[in-house]
Amino acid sequence: MSRRSQAFATGPQKFSWQLSSFEDGDGRVRVMCESRNYPGIKGIGEDEQHAIRAAQVAIATAAEKAGI
Repeated sequence: MSRRSQAFATGPQKFSWQLSSFEDGDGRVRVMCESRNYPGIKGIGEDEQHAIRAAQVAIATAAEKAGI
């Protein structure tokens, strides 16, 4: 099962993401994953997978701060 099929099998999408690449101060290319629904939620990683996981951690942190 593809990632897309798996995502839709678990229910409706609650977050839509925007991935973008940028070069940090050391000359390394990094990926930023930012939520389109909630602009304050973003994660940065070495590749798409790490950026998405960092964004998921940001979601959990924001939910804990909000008391959800």
